Amino acid sequence: MTDLVRLVPRMPFGRDEMKQLAERLGWTLHAVQEGEPDAPEGVPFEMIWISVDQKSAIHWIEDHLLQVNYIGITGPSRAHTEVLLRDVLDVHSPNSMTDLFDSARDADSLMNSVRMLSIQCQGDYDPQLFALLRWAVNDPSPIVRRVTLLAASTISWAEIDPLVQYVRDHDLDETVRAEAAQVLDIIRSRATRAATSEKTGGEE
Repeated sequence: MTDLVRLVPRMPFGRDEMKQLAERLGWTLHAVQEGEPDAPEGVPFEMIWISVDQKSAIHWIEDHLLQVNYIGITGPSRAHTEVLLRDVLDVHSPNSMTDLFDSARDADSLMNSVRMLSIQCQGDYDPQLFALLRWAVNDPSPIVRRVTLLAASTISWAEIDPLVQYVRDHDLDETVRAEAAQVLDIIRSRATRAATSEKTGGEE
């Protein structure tokens, strides 16, 4: 989705609450997209509404791979819709994510925080959010580090490559190092495709 604005609601907020919010704001339900039986693993569930001005599409996304529910906004008036949603809905920010990490008391809560962080990191580079990724990828628990690598595989920031490379070369856990190598291949292949696409587009 091009220029997708992502908002991660602070819990608890689920599908039913999203339906109620859409009805209250007068949005029109446009589509419901569920993964087909033969769809690739991790294809998210989506409900899509059209805003009152018909210039924004609001997506409720249940990402089964990352285990995160979030709101995506597309369309010419996405900035206006984002402001509207921030006014009526409590959503995460870099500061609230830092608080979430600070309050994590066990591996499970930290992994949940990392999953939400992965959605926050889909926009422009943010040093505060990147610091949280570095924190998580150095956590004593190998499973937390592995979940952080999964999150890193979805992020296109240039700073991700050297971070994952460091894990591949220096992590004490063999499984973590192996998964870091796989993630490094993913992000470098994605970067190569993006560069090729940009070059091809520039030549047209």
